[in-house]
Amino acid sequence: MSNWYFETSGFNHLVNSFDFKSFLNTRELQELRGRTLYVSPITLWEIMLTSDNFHSDFLLFSAQNLFSEKLLATPTELIIRYLRNAYPENKINYDIYTELNIGKIWSKMTKDNSVNFEYNKSKLIKKTEMIRNISNNLPSIIKGTIEQTKDGYLYNISEVLTVYFECLRTDGFLPNSTKYDEEMLNKLVVLFAMLFFVLRLDLDSNVMVKFLGDEGVPIEDPTKILTYVFENYSELFKRGPLLEVAIMAYNQVKLGNTNRGLLLDCYHMIYAPYVDWIVTGDDGFSNLGSMESRYRNKIIHVSKLEIGMSPYLTT
Repeated sequence: MSNWYFETSGFNHLVNSFDFKSFLNTRELQELRGRTLYVSPITLWEIMLTSDNFHSDFLLFSAQNLFSEKLLATPTELIIRYLRNAYPENKINYDIYTELNIGKIWSKMTKDNSVNFEYNKSKLIKKTEMIRNISNNLPSIIKGTIEQTKDGYLYNISEVLTVYFECLRTDGFLPNSTKYDEEMLNKLVVLFAMLFFVLRLDLDSNVMVKFLGDEGVPIEDPTKILTYVFENYSELFKRGPLLEVAIMAYNQVKLGNTNRGLLLDCYHMIYAPYVDWIVTGDDGFSNLGSMESRYRNKIIHVSKLEIGMSPYLTT
């Protein structure tokens, strides 16, 4: 059995390539061939953010007829499971599917087209606003050149990032590297720790709130949260889910490919260790596959798939 993960652009390409009536047949045929097609809450999040409500509904309707009834876990769920079960080793000895209510609804949706998500698009857009602003300004945040008069929180994030990077480097927590710009990559790992543990920028922030509470870490104290993370899990700079997303960000910043969707693209890369293929329609992912040997046989652009008369989908 091989597992195929579709990030949002890869799914959009399929929607444009298949006749709608063929989606259910495609899912059944791929399962017969030993392939399971997955999406994640991040894919669904981006679909729900589609500005045209009719098109957004159409995409969700298409997805529920194409993909597996099992929804992959959120990035936060995977980070916590890694820390609790596998750290400091690089192994998968835990479940990779979501335990959130969205997963239960999704499972019903794949069996019954009358079932839908109920969500407030305005709140979802508001929740995503910080992610987009950080994405647009990522190079300046990393370099410490963000203007103080710009969105205040961007300057604060950049300042905290610089302080923690210097402290971790001074204390000898950071690994050496001949392949990467050490400062940039390590700063990105710290940044994603801030995004997931402190700012809790994921589809459901309660997962991290519960984890920190269970660990006895004050949830509203960024200093104590980051100190807890790096004192207890310093190997995150060498392996694990934060490194997966940081390497994607690193390569995109190096290539100058920064836009408002950058961080969500990075979120998709957290699924790389858990699947056989990541299917994309975005050149940013393809470039990552070309530049990083670890992803060369993991990322496949939809242009490399043979999408002919539905429901055929082959490599």
